[in-house]
Order: sequence, then C-alpha cells, then structure tokens
Amino acid sequence: AALDELCLRHPRVRFSVTMADFDTLLYHELLERRVDLIVGRVHGSPEETTQAKILFHDQLFVTAGTNNPWSRRKKVRLRDLINEPWTLPPLNTPIGALMTEAFRASGLNVPQAAVTCFSIQMHNSMLAKGRFLSMHSGSMIRLNGDRLGVRALPIKLPIRPRPVGIITIKNRTISPVAQLFIAQMQDVAKSIER
Repeated sequence: AALDELCLRHPRVRFSVTMADFDTLLYHELLERRVDLIVGRVHGSPEETTQAKILFHDQLFVTAGTNNPWSRRKKVRLRDLINEPWTLPPLNTPIGALMTEAFRASGLNVPQAAVTCFSIQMHNSMLAKGRFLSMHSGSMIRLNGDRLGVRALPIKLPIRPRPVGIITIKNRTISPVAQLFIAQMQDVAKSIER
C-alpha cells in the first residue's frame, strides 16, 4: 500500500525491495548499508547500532482460501485443523517460531506441514487451491486478503500481537526518499490499527 501510493505521487522515484529472512536483512543488508531500512516484525532487542520505530502491533491468524470449506464455518478450533494440509514457513525462522508458539500455547504440537517454504506467494498460491491452511499476519489479511482470496478463520490464537516497525541504523542520515517512505508507512499503519 505504501509503495503503491508513493509510486503514484512520485512516478520518477525508483524503489528496490529486497526480500529475505530478518537476520539476513539485518546483518548482511542494513548493517553493510546495502538497504536504507527494514520493515517487518521487530523481535528481540535492536543491535547497538540500530533503532526501531514501532508502527503497529500485528496479530497472527489461521488462514484459508475463500473456497476452503473451513473458511465458511462460524466456529472453528485450532485442534480441529491439526490433520488438515498446512503450508508453513520453516520453523527455525522468526515467523516459524511465532507459529510454533501459537500451537504450543493452544496445547498442540505443530502439524506436519505438507509444504514448507519461506515464500508468502507460495503459501497464498497453495491456499488458493482450496485445501491448505496457513497462518498470516492481520495486516496482510486486512491489506491484501480480499485481493488474494485469503480469509482469517474465527480462531483467537493465545499469543500477543507482535510489534511491526521500521529498523534503521542509528545516527545515519536517511535519504529524502526513505523519509517519504517512512511517512507513508506511518499513514498505512494508522489504517491497520483501526
């Protein structure tokens, strides 16, 4: 949403987006100054050389494609879904650890994923097939759920919402374009928090 708006307002500005796991972004991209900032879940303490600006707190949801029979149910328990086919990220990633926490806090083991991958596009593609389940952030569902045909199931996971923010290097001058992006992200964050 933020990039789309900025591209409309500033059609000559060019953005380069790097997708990677958090540690790669932090240690290999941001600290080596290959990227201006990181947008994502803020977990743990920031490095001494970085700072985080929290945009909003994001809840995790169990998700299904809109044509999945589970997406039409009014009442669903997580335990009802354990033997369904799941598409999940690797459990040794920050988002995988959060999903593990959600299952364990519900008194369940993490189901054996039929598909394990880091690609959100792959998860969404599998959900579109109608058989698979996954977990997504509330912000992804709110901003893209209808367009992607992804729906949150009526399950309240017993974990707290996690902060999402912008991480930058302390005492580093931010480019004017990065400042525009940060301001636009703050506007988008306000719409997510409502």
